[in-house]
Amino acid sequence: MKLSNLLWLAILGLMLTGLFQVKYEVQKLESTLAGIRKQSREVRETIGILNAEWNYLNRPGRLAQLGKPLGLEPVSNDQLATFATLPERFDPPPAGPAAKPVEVAPKFTPRIKRGRARR
Repeated sequence: MKLSNLLWLAILGLMLTGLFQVKYEVQKLESTLAGIRKQSREVRETIGILNAEWNYLNRPGRLAQLGKPLGLEPVSNDQLATFATLPERFDPPPAGPAAKPVEVAPKFTPRIKRGRARR
């Protein structure tokens, strides 16, 4: 055989090897993508179920029944305030004598026994 034929045959073999590697890599990525899509679907379903439970548990009638034994009533308009009706913020108290320092417990350091390990 001629040298050029062997060269083309080697190039063809390398191309086929590369093609098979790419094919299997793509199949692996497609399988991973399918798993991620399935997981995403399951999470969306779970979120839908949790939203339904939240809406069910927060029904106004149910909350009113739960609040009756505790003496809770709905909020009235006179209980609401605006920022304009809030009092001004007070300045912090002036720095006086230093406060008594807080005593801190000594740091615990465990004793490590050297020797054979127990089984």
